[in-house]
Amino acid sequence: PTGEALRALWRRAADAGVRTVFARIPTAVDGLCCVVACLLEPERPGALVTVGMKASDRPHDALLGALQEAWQVRAALEATLLDGPVADVPDPLVTEHERIRYMLTARARRAVRDWAGGFVPAPAPMTAAEVTTDGIVTALLADGADPHVVDLTPRLPATVAAMGWRAVKVVPAGYQHLRMDETHEWSWNRSRLASAPERTGCPARLTDHRAAAPHPLP
Repeated sequence: PTGEALRALWRRAADAGVRTVFARIPTAVDGLCCVVACLLEPERPGALVTVGMKASDRPHDALLGALQEAWQVRAALEATLLDGPVADVPDPLVTEHERIRYMLTARARRAVRDWAGGFVPAPAPMTAAEVTTDGIVTALLADGADPHVVDLTPRLPATVAAMGWRAVKVVPAGYQHLRMDETHEWSWNRSRLASAPERTGCPARLTDHRAAAPHPLP
């Protein structure tokens, strides 16, 4: 890892006996680095495993952001453990709090370890690029997405809005989103899942979406 902040987080994990694993997730946007970082404690009862994700056109920022998020999730798991051992995790999951509790289970640890164990060496190193908003929109449209911009500025506190801040969210309709409430069958985009191997060049490790473990990103 390069960069002082990234190196410090990497060393912090290594000193604690925690393995750090990075992987790049393919996207439809040329030059965009979408990275996941996994923090994996050695296998033992109660071991913590967490995942973070970040996308950027600067490889260092993607790596750093993903690792920072993995550490943030780890802190949330540690805070949850202060209330005692986790039991009776709902299945399926509905809330973010339930997903955090799920991440403390043996099932979650197995799922993340199995996923990270399937990562393959990158064909080439990531390089910095200049990815513009227009370029992202064009790529998303070509990939079958239908981005919708949602203005959340009216939800800001009046004092913040008065300072000129705006809050905007972009929803890429047509993509498979991360499912928060996993009770809804309609939230699966089956056609996107079926076409993923062809679009990304990555073979599927599951033939049935219903066999997928809950995603590890609370």
